[in-house]
Amino acid sequence: MPVREVSEIGMKVYEVKVVDVKELVEDIIQKDPQASIFVKCDTEGAEFFILPRLLEAKGAGQYVKEVFVEWHERFWADKPDYQEILDQKAKIKKQCQEAGIILHDWQ
Repeated sequence: MPVREVSEIGMKVYEVKVVDVKELVEDIIQKDPQASIFVKCDTEGAEFFILPRLLEAKGAGQYVKEVFVEWHERFWADKPDYQEILDQKAKIKKQCQEAGIILHDWQ
């Protein structure tokens, strides 16, 4: 895995391969029309990008049964846009509920 150091802040940055969750879910559905999909989302804050994309997948509400999400609130609880983030979280939870997807808060 390629790594580089950002010396001014003393962090290591790792390059990782990512997949498009929408394409992944649609591929699973296409290959197995009887699929039941369960998702564990522990993505260090990227859940606000991943879950809306998941909901865009054709058939997501029919095939994605449950999603377990670690929201990482400890990282954004003291941010000035905290309420906006909470609103976005509530919107995602509502969209999952409307699609028939059970969403669990994972600790």
